[in-house]
Amino acid sequence: MSGVSSQKIQELSSLSQKVAPLFSHILPLDRIRTGADDLIKYGRDWRTELTPNPSLILFPVSIIEVQEIVRKCITENLGIVPSGGRTGLSGGATATKGEVVLSFEKFNKKAILSKIDRTLTLDPGVTTERAINVAKEAGLHLPLDFAAKGSAQIGGNIATNVGGIKVIKWGNIRRWVLGLTIVTGTGEIVRLNGALYKNQTGYDLRNLIIGSEGTLGLIVEAILTLTTPPGPEERVLCAIADYQDIPRLLERCRDIFPSLSLFEFFDSFCLDVVTESHGISSPFPEKYPGYVLLDIETNTSSGVTCTSTTLSGIEEGLSQLLEEGIICDVVIAQGSKQKQELLNYRERISETLSSGYSIHKNDISVPLSTLSEFIQKLPRVLSQVDSRLEVGIFGHFGDGNLHVNYVKSSSMKDVDFVESCKSADEAVYSLIQSLGGSISAEHGVGLLKLPYLSYTQSKIESALMADIKRTFDPHGILNPGKMIPSSLF
Repeated sequence: MSGVSSQKIQELSSLSQKVAPLFSHILPLDRIRTGADDLIKYGRDWRTELTPNPSLILFPVSIIEVQEIVRKCITENLGIVPSGGRTGLSGGATATKGEVVLSFEKFNKKAILSKIDRTLTLDPGVTTERAINVAKEAGLHLPLDFAAKGSAQIGGNIATNVGGIKVIKWGNIRRWVLGLTIVTGTGEIVRLNGALYKNQTGYDLRNLIIGSEGTLGLIVEAILTLTTPPGPEERVLCAIADYQDIPRLLERCRDIFPSLSLFEFFDSFCLDVVTESHGISSPFPEKYPGYVLLDIETNTSSGVTCTSTTLSGIEEGLSQLLEEGIICDVVIAQGSKQKQELLNYRERISETLSSGYSIHKNDISVPLSTLSEFIQKLPRVLSQVDSRLEVGIFGHFGDGNLHVNYVKSSSMKDVDFVESCKSADEAVYSLIQSLGGSISAEHGVGLLKLPYLSYTQSKIESALMADIKRTFDPHGILNPGKMIPSSLF
């Protein structure tokens, strides 16, 4: 059972049976789970090295039920871990200290679209993909695009301020959240902004909730704003001879292609992993240090064609980049099948590394102007820690976010790999700090990044956050131990 010992399973079941009766007057028995399989499944996110230890799994389907659960947890001094699609990678949805897991999986009925307001009002458990499709059916667009959209939920997306591969054009989800309804750690229902595009009547508490990882309030309704669908896109894969050329490529692409909507990077290690594991050919006859995937809209949102974003204009622009020596080779997708094939080189990296290799993931960001410096310095930093560590780098270069994966070589023992990764994290975070970056770009703090917050966050910031936490959650029951160091709360 995912590495959880039989003794731990017995402990989980015993604790669950004691706590379950406390909530029997709030939820029917079929929405209170006590079985070991459910406790393990819903007790953690994708980071399986953390051992789940929840006391119970609850499945509310209404705002009132969430409110009653919070009030009961206050009375019983029980922590609450909110759970969405559990696709996070920092332990943010992991219960380790007997908390009640509050799953929004069944709280997913409402998806009301208003064309006049251009809004979509959603229950927190609605999947991202369903929300995208509801908007699409009405001729509108919800600009969220990431690999886990089929299982990720809107409430979790907002709680972690999800990004994805199109942030360079559309921004994080924060940009698309008009209003939220939350239940605070005092059991109060608070509606923040509603469907208003303009509302200057005080502090924007809505934006405090976005990205707060469930530590300030439980999101029970979201109102998202929608936009006009983008035009058709051409997909292009570029080969890069020198990491120093990537920022210049981004700068030139923004100049040449004003409708650039995707700028994704992956190194040769990642391409080799995907091609070898899936038995597919490399897109280029030669091997290069890095690759950049582009999407370029072929007309503007108003439907008026731009010279630089017709197919011939795109080809001309790419020829110019080749002549300038910024790129070494290029493939322009011919048809939808090849578009998907080019995207697969990028989209399959994370899954392939996770399933076929022993890896340690890191999600970082640095200013765009220092990204190539970070990529160049990283191998030297890692080799000083342990020369046996391999590394695969990919991610959203266009918005300064990279996913750094330490990969265990065949010569390393598991215990050595774990210890080397700990040392490597500190060395890499020091590099990130020197470049003015962040140790977590889009996967949050959760449990795993909490010990390293000082590399990104000042003492004053941490203290202010702790004060905010005490205001929203004075009993400390909402996702306890996440984001805020326990020494401050």
